[in-house]
Amino acid sequence: MSGFTVPFSSSPPATPDSHRNGRGFGSFASNPSTTPAGPPPPSSAGSFTPAGPPPNTSFGSSQLDLAKSPFPTQPFNKNRSFTVPSSSLMSNPHDETSADKQDGDHESENGQWDLQKDEEHHAKRRLDETERSIGWAKDRSEDLTRSMDFDWAGSDSLMRSSGGQGAERSRGNGQSYARAVSKRKNSPFPVIAKDFAKTLGPAKLVEPDDLVLETDNQLLKLYAGQDDPDNFDKIQQAALIAVPEALGRLWQSCCNRTKRPTPQGSYTIGIGPNEDEPGLNKATFLSSLLLRLHHPPAARGSQAFATSYRKRSYHVSNSIAVQERPKPYPEALLEWLQLNHDPYHTLIAQLRSTYPNVTKHADFWDTVLSTTVRGKLHEVISLLKDADFRHALTAIEDGQGEIGYKGGVLGVVTRVVDKAIQLLNSCPAVQDGDWDVTGADWTIFRKRIEHAINELAIIAEGRDRDLEPVDSGFEAENFGMRSTDKSLSQSARKAESRVPWTIYQNLKALYGILLGGATEIISFARDWVEATVALTVWWDGDDDDEVAVGSLALNRRSLRKLPSRVSKSVEVNAGEAYRRRLAYAFGRVTDDSDEDAFQINSNNAVEVGLASVFEGNVEGVLQLLRSWSMPLAAAVIEIADEAAWLECTDTGGMINGFDESDLMVLSYGQPEKCLSRDSVFIEYVQMLFDKPEFWEKDQVLKEGWEVAMQVLNRFNDVLLARKKARELLRQLPLDNDERVDKIIKTCQGFTLDQEAHIVAEEYADSIAENSDQYGNALVYYARGRSLKKVKDVLDLLVSLSLVQSAAYPPLDHLDSNLRALIFGPQEDLEYLVDFDADAARLLQTYLSGYATVRRFYDLRDEEFHLEEGRMPMLRPIARKVEAATALMTVIASSANSIDGGLYDANTETVIQIDGLLTLLGEAMVFVDQPRPFLPLRQILALLKIIEDLEAVTPKVFARCEECLQSALTAARASQQAPNPQELLKKSISSLTSSSGFSLVGSSMLEEKSARSNKTGKSFGRGVAQEDTIQRGWDWRVGLPTGGTGREIIRILRLGLAKDVARAWIDGE
Repeated sequence: MSGFTVPFSSSPPATPDSHRNGRGFGSFASNPSTTPAGPPPPSSAGSFTPAGPPPNTSFGSSQLDLAKSPFPTQPFNKNRSFTVPSSSLMSNPHDETSADKQDGDHESENGQWDLQKDEEHHAKRRLDETERSIGWAKDRSEDLTRSMDFDWAGSDSLMRSSGGQGAERSRGNGQSYARAVSKRKNSPFPVIAKDFAKTLGPAKLVEPDDLVLETDNQLLKLYAGQDDPDNFDKIQQAALIAVPEALGRLWQSCCNRTKRPTPQGSYTIGIGPNEDEPGLNKATFLSSLLLRLHHPPAARGSQAFATSYRKRSYHVSNSIAVQERPKPYPEALLEWLQLNHDPYHTLIAQLRSTYPNVTKHADFWDTVLSTTVRGKLHEVISLLKDADFRHALTAIEDGQGEIGYKGGVLGVVTRVVDKAIQLLNSCPAVQDGDWDVTGADWTIFRKRIEHAINELAIIAEGRDRDLEPVDSGFEAENFGMRSTDKSLSQSARKAESRVPWTIYQNLKALYGILLGGATEIISFARDWVEATVALTVWWDGDDDDEVAVGSLALNRRSLRKLPSRVSKSVEVNAGEAYRRRLAYAFGRVTDDSDEDAFQINSNNAVEVGLASVFEGNVEGVLQLLRSWSMPLAAAVIEIADEAAWLECTDTGGMINGFDESDLMVLSYGQPEKCLSRDSVFIEYVQMLFDKPEFWEKDQVLKEGWEVAMQVLNRFNDVLLARKKARELLRQLPLDNDERVDKIIKTCQGFTLDQEAHIVAEEYADSIAENSDQYGNALVYYARGRSLKKVKDVLDLLVSLSLVQSAAYPPLDHLDSNLRALIFGPQEDLEYLVDFDADAARLLQTYLSGYATVRRFYDLRDEEFHLEEGRMPMLRPIARKVEAATALMTVIASSANSIDGGLYDANTETVIQIDGLLTLLGEAMVFVDQPRPFLPLRQILALLKIIEDLEAVTPKVFARCEECLQSALTAARASQQAPNPQELLKKSISSLTSSSGFSLVGSSMLEEKSARSNKTGKSFGRGVAQEDTIQRGWDWRVGLPTGGTGREIIRILRLGLAKDVARAWIDGE
């Protein structure tokens, strides 16, 4: 006999075990008795006794025409046939009294406890309680029965059998569950997955740039609640629904870009992406399912606001329940199946193209039932509505002699099919899009199915077949041969049935699938993926499988004391219950002890990975993801870690105190460390760092190191993250302001303040040595907290200004930062305060000296720097008075360290003492003038400074003399001033914590001049070779050649004495 044949899998046949212990269908495998209970009832339908011998199939139209059918033959389960077991759909009804009475009759002949019978008894009691708790369920079922247009004589027995026994078919017996659990514990797939991952090694970073960037942006949303501690839990749990869903769409869209289109009308029989497809496609295939199992997408439409009959928490972590309503797990699984595994997606379209009607297609019923398995109930309803059984090909198999049913037979077929359509339309998934299969509405729907099964049996065979003894069509008795009496009885039932036998059996199979019947689902599933998902989707939430296994140690009396209504695991934690159910279903459909079980191609890494998802082997899946796509692996492991379902946690923080030798001793003989978040991140960060840039539409969005630092900032081990950040950042070239700003900000984010200071200082060194961007150098020295180097740059600028007796650099050579610091310091420093307040304060303190010196020279030379057509802001006399005031401020600051004639090196000054003599030379133009420019108090202060300078040690005075001689030499333009960059570079390289920058001395000036004369090269970019600077006045003009500091002091003393005398005469 041959019925529905399971299609080809992508897997090659695996070598079966040498010993098989039966098929393992357990309680699902029972067939109805072939002995009639009595004479058939009168019927208006004609007999279906064929003119010749009975047909050679027990399933009629489910026999496939392999030459035409898109369903491939099954290479493994060659003997798999399907005859719907009526007894499993319609168990013997018991009222409450009889059930109690039989409580003591559940022992086997040898006196042992019959666990299976007791399980059935308690299941009936529990479903009876459910019916009474709902209250109106029975009334609605009776209304449904009365709405039928049949007048059945057996309605009383039908209502007596409504106690819920039909739900039994959604459960396996204790033996099958025990085998599934044992298979999961002893599964070979963890080892196989690990071997695959080792062979493949870590994947290279070849994903599109937009995928990497958008994935990282989505993951950052997991931490949005850190800014709102009071609502952190709610925000994170909402993100744990939204982020995995958004990532799934993103990854799938990227896969679709490279996916090769399937030719129209062809079928892709394999499971998952082919071996030659990119690793991203394979990783997306597995990760999309893994994330759905732990974070179902958010419900849409009316279901987003629907309230479950039971208050259910969709737990994502151990302590927090999601506030937003996710999709029920069955709906999420069916969506994944539709998007990722639909090899016969064009079959229905081909079926509809059959002329003159879909029923003439040989695979009509197979398509209806396989579509039901996949949960496409709207398409099933559409196919049944379009069915015109006047053209049904199955009529020949039912002995009609030609295609199509006619007369009274056609009327009966139409009625029972219409009943099925009516029943399907009442399904909660069809009416409201409600796929909460374990909910109250579905419980009522399943009771309607049980009624419909009994009603179908009554109209077909004239009685309730549940009252008859059962046989087991799946038992391999007598080496697979059925008894002759049973075969004859089965033939007799076919002949007596008032509903054509193929229609009858296929409708029973349809109802069985809706009830979650394992036999029907496995028989009509095309491969092990469909079978596993369908067994999980159509599960009613009953925990009897676990009870059957876990109660072996309980005695009969303790079982009797169990409450009749306890909370199911799916009501406590739906996610955990469905994941456990999925693992059980996978073990059920791939049970090695069943010779007809589906087999997996262990040579295919995708199938091994999918098996690992079904078994709940998260680490095995992550290892494979790491071998296919590092961005996806890192994202999945991060979500798993944040949601607390990652099996392995990193203990790196516990061993940071041990050195390498200690770790070698501690790790000796220990098992291999499992995959952790940080171990994956370390590899991924290095890949991101090695990628120069990330592009979008011909524009660089981010550099690779920036993305790497974002990932590094989400490490669990903070110390490891800091170490890796320090290692990577030291490798980056410091070649522009934008990059350096980002690096400094990154260091501050990792609290690597010392590294941030080093980066800023090194970048400032490169600026000072290789350019004249003194403003940039000042800013980054300040950000690097390099106080001495800030002063070094400012002292250089002051010294060059004093030597030239002009502002340096000239206005047309100022860089943007230096211009902003001088002419708009308040605004620029406020900008700097936003990201480095300490640097802003340091600059504000030490910039004032150079700014005042420059103001003096700018006031003096203002008329020469004006744009054409513009007038000076101050009149000449007022401008000169303002310049004198600025100069006296600078002189006072420079003399602070020699107060009283004693030099104090620890006194903080903004102008070095070295330039004091030169500044006094600049003051000569304001002394002994017909119109006094200095008030008496400034004259007296200047006399005091001169006294202190003359009293200071010769060494300090000599330093001042050197600077003065440089200025006098530069005025004669007979010798070249040195290159500022070389001066600064030399001072930076020799600078120590106890040394400081010396202003330009004549010895250095002469050395540079001599070198210039020998090589013919010029020095001093920015310092004119020939004095072409236009000045308001120049104090050095008229001084005799070889003038000294003592002579300048003498001239000043004489002029100041006259000014004091004039002031006394004027009465000041």
